[in-house]
Amino acid sequence: MKKFLIVAVWLLSLAGCASHAPVSVYSLSATQLEQNLQSNSERLQGEVELMGMPMRMQVNDVGVDIGPKQHPDSVQLSVDNTVFVQALALKVPVRVRLSIAAKPVFNNDDDAVYLQDFTIINADVDAMGYRGKLAPLSQQVQDTVTQALRQYPVYTLNSQDPKQALLSRFDLALAVKPGEITLTSGL
Repeated sequence: MKKFLIVAVWLLSLAGCASHAPVSVYSLSATQLEQNLQSNSERLQGEVELMGMPMRMQVNDVGVDIGPKQHPDSVQLSVDNTVFVQALALKVPVRVRLSIAAKPVFNNDDDAVYLQDFTIINADVDAMGYRGKLAPLSQQVQDTVTQALRQYPVYTLNSQDPKQALLSRFDLALAVKPGEITLTSGL
């Protein structure tokens, strides 16, 4: 009878643990993603060419909004770039501001959050008094930025942080909530 009672309590405790899975284990804020993107902004920069003219692109600022109302399952990035156009002997700075929505996904092999399924919300150009849309230049900048964002993670779990190192041992799923990305596991 005593063994039966111990086994029954043990089974009930296991059932209780199973009913709480998945357990929220880690959250990422927009600030964390912004800081990571800012510190790795050289990945979003590069050389582009438009109609045979070489240009160098530099990222000035990156803003992040997680789970905005208009795209609740996505991350919205605001990327402010300066493209330096070489025109004769002058370098002309052209400001290109992009708003991009993308779906975040967690890659368990890399322990990293990547972006995919990009939607360009807006692309504005500001050059020497002209403000508006300049499709060819905007498209080149969009292509460069989205290609880098597909290739490089926006966040990687830190193996030096004990909590994140422990999390990296489990398969994690990603959920987007307003203002945060939550990584969950059944532990």
